[in-house]
Amino acid sequence: MGCSGVSRSDRAFVESAVESGVAQKCENPKGKTAEQTKKAQKANFIAIGAAKTGAETGAKALAMATHGAAGVAAGTASVVISSGMHVLALYKAVAEGAEIRDAHQRDAINLAFVWTASAALPKDYVARQGYELRAVGGEHGGASKILTPLMKDDSRWQALKSQAESHVRLARNLAEKYGVDSPDALSSRLSKDPRFAKAYQSSMAFRHGVDSVVFEAQQRKIARGN
Repeated sequence: MGCSGVSRSDRAFVESAVESGVAQKCENPKGKTAEQTKKAQKANFIAIGAAKTGAETGAKALAMATHGAAGVAAGTASVVISSGMHVLALYKAVAEGAEIRDAHQRDAINLAFVWTASAALPKDYVARQGYELRAVGGEHGGASKILTPLMKDDSRWQALKSQAESHVRLARNLAEKYGVDSPDALSSRLSKDPRFAKAYQSSMAFRHGVDSVVFEAQQRKIARGN
């Protein structure tokens, strides 16, 4: 199969994810993790809840403040608004479920890559990724399902592994060269350097290589008590 729109360095992992049933379609594995997606949804849920409460309270207040036919109309408005909000909540739940599913697919692809390129990444970074993406880890997790077919042909596996490690080292060298040692420094580089930004957005090797440098720098600051 062929995954159009996916970088050549990521294609083997994405195609394996689709073929093994971990992912439903080919897509760029860049995006929020499942945990980040859940946090964003929770924040949105609180905002939606406040809006729903405000709408229902306003309709009920209108019903109480009016009389006769107008009062009946206002009461009906309250029911309509409430029903409409519940329908929206249902659609929202379906959409959020799809977001979580897609995030888990991305997590599995990314964890499979991190395991593949682990020799070129800091051990603590690999361990952190393993912990944060643990829902798709384990012997029967999505990441393992992606790697199993990739490892069947040892010569191809070793070539894939060598390429992943090489690209990670290149990204780490560039990040260190440009002084990308904090989230702010990374944000600045991404906004000022289109080529750097394109590589970061389209390549897991480049993204994890850069992120691992930022992670190490932050860990050193914590160790120093900064």
